[in-house]
Amino acid sequence: MRVAVRMAASRLAFDCVLKAEHSSTLTITEHPVESGGNITDHSRLDPQELILELGATDAGTYNGRSVQAFQSLKAMQASGIPLTVVTRLQTYTNMLIASLSAPEDYTTMHAVKATATFREIRIVSTATVGVQGRSGEPQKTGSTSGGTKQAAPVDNSATKNQSVLAGLRDTVKSLLQ
Repeated sequence: MRVAVRMAASRLAFDCVLKAEHSSTLTITEHPVESGGNITDHSRLDPQELILELGATDAGTYNGRSVQAFQSLKAMQASGIPLTVVTRLQTYTNMLIASLSAPEDYTTMHAVKATATFREIRIVSTATVGVQGRSGEPQKTGSTSGGTKQAAPVDNSATKNQSVLAGLRDTVKSLLQ
């Protein structure tokens, strides 16, 4: 299986792809309600992810080709420039290398076996829109008539100022008699 990683004017191809893991996730929202179960009223597609186990070897070429392939991946990651990754199943655009690892042992003396995790980024654009008729002054709202307000007399009788417990006590007394 062949994979190509493209960044603007450069292109990087590997000798082999040991494994490709394509991931697409749909998040379904859930909201609790006062009674009953959660309600679901929306879903959104999360950014795509692609994990590649890549291999490059020095066999049949100059010594250091595998190191150069790994260094190229690191440079692509550090640049932060969106990449295009072409696989057998799909062409991914606007991908960044989220993580990159390459273990070394006796089996990789003249080769590199790297794992690269690519994650899609969503690029948006903004625009400034002018609004006519606005000045530096704050907007004023229309006035409303408050109507005529009448003073209400205050009742200072003992029953109005009586506490709730005293009123309850009096009610219980009258029921028991």
